[in-house]
Amino acid sequence: MAGGIGLAPLKSVIDHCLFQSGVEEDAVLSISLLYGNRNPSNIAFKRAIGKWQEQGVDVQLTVDKKDTQWKGNIGLVTDLLDTTSTDNETTALVCGPPLMIRFVIDKLKSLGCEDTNIFTTLERHMKCGMGLCGHCHLDSKLVCIDGPVFSVSELTKIDVMELS
Repeated sequence: MAGGIGLAPLKSVIDHCLFQSGVEEDAVLSISLLYGNRNPSNIAFKRAIGKWQEQGVDVQLTVDKKDTQWKGNIGLVTDLLDTTSTDNETTALVCGPPLMIRFVIDKLKSLGCEDTNIFTTLERHMKCGMGLCGHCHLDSKLVCIDGPVFSVSELTKIDVMELS
């Protein structure tokens, strides 16, 4: 699930999974992209999204505000979870604004996703990116060294005031 430019870090993951599924018979069972943006003109990687759909990715898009040509969903990206099947086997990657991340994680958990299978990023906590300044210190972790991607189960073990 991505919000806004949160699709950028997930693009390479989607591309890698699609490549692996072409190489290994049972590499990935299925891929769903749930992507929200403020308006249709801000949707990133439009050509890649089209190619992903051709390759069998279930792409669901939503926007906060439509324009005259938008025929898709209008609303929050979390609403897209209502029409997507999830369970304790689902692996979810979440990247976007902090508020979106918090609500997406809560909804995924309520739908049966395991904390060990939900991953998000805390790169907004990073400053120097090399472990020198210590500004991204969270308990025993440095986001820039130990992350920036963490599972929700890892985050529940450290003192994280706000997911982002």
